[in-house]
Amino acid sequence: MNRLIRIWKDSAVEEKLLWLYVVALPLMNINLFAFAGKRMLISDAVFVILLGTFLFKILLKRGKVALTKIEGPVLIMLLSFVISFLNSRSLLNSLAELTSLLYLLLLFFLVRHIISDRNKLTRFLCAWLFASLAVSLVGLAAFSVAVLSGNLKGNLFLSYNQMDAAAHHFPRIRSTFAISNMFSAYLHVSLVFAALLFLLRSGRTKRTFLAINICLLFAVSFLTGSRRFAGLLLSFFLMLALYGKRRLTRILKYVTLFGFLLFLAVYIATSIWVIFPVAVTGSGPWGIPRLEFQKSYSLHAVSHIASLNMFKDHPVIGVGWGAYNKNFENYINWGWLKSSLGLEKYPAYLQAIEQKTLNFDPHSLYLGTLAETGLLGFAGLAYFLITYFFLLLRRLRHSSALGLARIISGCIIAGYAGFLLNAITMDILSMRHFWIMLAIGLSCLGSEENKILS
Repeated sequence: MNRLIRIWKDSAVEEKLLWLYVVALPLMNINLFAFAGKRMLISDAVFVILLGTFLFKILLKRGKVALTKIEGPVLIMLLSFVISFLNSRSLLNSLAELTSLLYLLLLFFLVRHIISDRNKLTRFLCAWLFASLAVSLVGLAAFSVAVLSGNLKGNLFLSYNQMDAAAHHFPRIRSTFAISNMFSAYLHVSLVFAALLFLLRSGRTKRTFLAINICLLFAVSFLTGSRRFAGLLLSFFLMLALYGKRRLTRILKYVTLFGFLLFLAVYIATSIWVIFPVAVTGSGPWGIPRLEFQKSYSLHAVSHIASLNMFKDHPVIGVGWGAYNKNFENYINWGWLKSSLGLEKYPAYLQAIEQKTLNFDPHSLYLGTLAETGLLGFAGLAYFLITYFFLLLRRLRHSSALGLARIISGCIIAGYAGFLLNAITMDILSMRHFWIMLAIGLSCLGSEENKILS
């Protein structure tokens, strides 16, 4: 306890505010921690105070702001997105998208500058893992109670509606998050941070505790029932490939690779068709049980088809940043939609399809960017993503064996690769935890690293 008090006293105000922000992140969906009908969250209030504190320190105390080569690509990406406003059917929606991304970029900038040394990084990671452990245990407890009691529906921390029941044999854990997929993405970042902290620690007791934490994160992530578990497995495999030198970790590396390839196949298939549940129907030739799969198209494919149709009509600057939903109904063949989907699996959508009011978000960073901002916006996005990757790679190459910079850059490259895979079916640019992970990748820069990356 005395050590915690000493750490609290020795930490700067902006560092404490960042801890509070991190702890508040998983609570965004809880009404108790929101204001004005969830338009203002407690995490946002903390962010405003954090930003003000940081600006006060920079402007009035003449603090230094270290820049890297990432600021230029960020501005180019923003500009390429803003040009698409020319085609937007809703400038209000477009401005809302711009404001949201500016918020996330400021968060990225703040985290990168606040986490300036190893001690600050360690304390930040501990705060993050404390929050992720808490929400994981809440979700796991809710799952256990539901399974043991046999009451799978009506639990606030689980998702098990009629659609979920059609594709899953278990309720999906969402814990304090709005949906299971968002919780899965949060756990993905948490796993990367847990592995990073594991490599930074040296004591056997601490490493054992962190290993148990990693196992828990894996279990809960699987129970979110998200296809994006494939990206998490890819990240873990890459971290094992980079840092796993012992025999056990080498074996675990190949087990993880096999699991990744298996889930990748499921990921691709379920993005196109309704595969699950798989039924065993009698016996086939020579008495071998026959597996029967669903044959209808998945609703996941609808957004991708609409995105491609928008891109075909507006290949240069898209339909407008944030205007996807306003254009959705004009880029879907409603007759095909009704005849090609197994609507018995989607009873909630049947009426919306009949009335042509069904609407989806892009559910893909790449296709969504092509649809909304065209080739120009996609080029800006690609420039940013590629530049960030090569900055991390350069940091990794110029770092000493198992030094701080090598551990940070290697773990974040692994996490980054997993998110880029999952970005095929999700918009990662709108996720706070994703931007925080990117910021950690460029944190704790020494004087020599600043010269390399600036």
